[in-house]
Amino acid sequence: MAIYYYKVGGSNANGGTNATTDAWETPAYGMATISGGDTLRGGAGTYILNRTTYTDIANGTAGNPTIVENIAGEAVVWQWSGTVAGIITFSNPSHTYQYITFQADAVGNFILDAEDQGTCQSVIIMGQGSGPGPNNHLEFINVTVQNSTSSGVQTSKTQYCLMEGCLVQGNGTTLFDHGVYAGWSYSTMRGCTLYNNSGWGIHAFSSQVMTSLIFEGNRSYNNGTSGSGAGMIIFSDLPVTDVLVQNNLFYGNPTAGISAQRGTGIKLYHNTIDNNGGWGIDAGQYGTSGIECKNNLVTRNTSGSIKLWAGATGAICTWNRISSASITNAASGTTVTNNSFNAVIADEVVDTTTGDYHLKAGATSIGATTTNEVPSVGPAEDFYGAARVQGLFTDQGAAEYADAPPDAPSIGHSSPYVVTAGLYNSTLVTLSDNDSDTTSVSFVGTNVSTKITPTANVTVTSP
Repeated sequence: MAIYYYKVGGSNANGGTNATTDAWETPAYGMATISGGDTLRGGAGTYILNRTTYTDIANGTAGNPTIVENIAGEAVVWQWSGTVAGIITFSNPSHTYQYITFQADAVGNFILDAEDQGTCQSVIIMGQGSGPGPNNHLEFINVTVQNSTSSGVQTSKTQYCLMEGCLVQGNGTTLFDHGVYAGWSYSTMRGCTLYNNSGWGIHAFSSQVMTSLIFEGNRSYNNGTSGSGAGMIIFSDLPVTDVLVQNNLFYGNPTAGISAQRGTGIKLYHNTIDNNGGWGIDAGQYGTSGIECKNNLVTRNTSGSIKLWAGATGAICTWNRISSASITNAASGTTVTNNSFNAVIADEVVDTTTGDYHLKAGATSIGATTTNEVPSVGPAEDFYGAARVQGLFTDQGAAEYADAPPDAPSIGHSSPYVVTAGLYNSTLVTLSDNDSDTTSVSFVGTNVSTKITPTANVTVTSP
């Protein structure tokens, strides 16, 4: 597939084939000109998209998506002018958009900025309208979305989409304007930062049925600048099913950390939820069935850590560490076990003032679950990319403590000798007797790479 270029000072009379000598002038012309599966690369500078109609760009295929990106290392800014809302608008009622990717080589190098453009209601609009079929396989990677007067990203009637590594900030003017209005199915939002939006950081909502959503590794903080807003809310007019929310950080939001108000098959695993107004986890107010809250670290939230409303029937709430003295549970048929209370966040993480939620040495969240539920429950990596599990059992919250384990002990001739349960760098210990000959003794436990984790103290008697 071909690669084409646009840059400040280029000309739409050019062929677009060379970044220096033959570049086009505008990204809108480039998108309308390239063929499906081609790549369009932009040079450094600010570009105004005069949006009088929907985004005009050819669809790619599964093997060859159409790609729009920056030239490596160069920062591209798109701004809006026109009569159709949205810098990027995938809402043509007579067209289905599919297999199109917008991406940057680093956050900050592809910015969609609606600042001072008063009628640009959303920066990215995916799938509004009544087209012939759901838009699908649309991807935004390392793209910045900012300064919309409404929600930053608005999606509906959209499937199999991806937002990864995006920065979504400063969008909206009311509590109904959110960082991302996620009305999609079979889609993933991963590794994004949502900050300073007027409503919720993430609002999973649609007037249509939604299913199979993943939200993982996101940081949603200091949203609700209108005075109301959670880090994330799950609520829709029609059923929401199979929503996985894992490895996220939610902090500093005025209404709640996570508000899971309606849906079936919602799973909240390994999130760190700190210092929000309202509840840390607020579940079931309008009806949830079988919501699971496991291995979360929930602290310093104004109303309390976890509230299960009467509508949270069949909720499972286990292995969480919370700062409250109890879990507020008004629901029936629930399983609320093995939770730990009165946690102090300063004892658990490195520095909340800088948003550093790594677990610190000695944190009670380390290895706190006495049944290892990974990978069947929870992700294989933590928020920061460290592998789970580092120790005997998985840690609580979004971070897994990844300090180096000690070397396996060398056992002298005294008898008996107790090998303490834990994680060691070797699969064997050495047992020595008075004659200095040695015998290798295997730990009782589970091998993790080249490490060993005995699940109970092992008593060894020297010969």
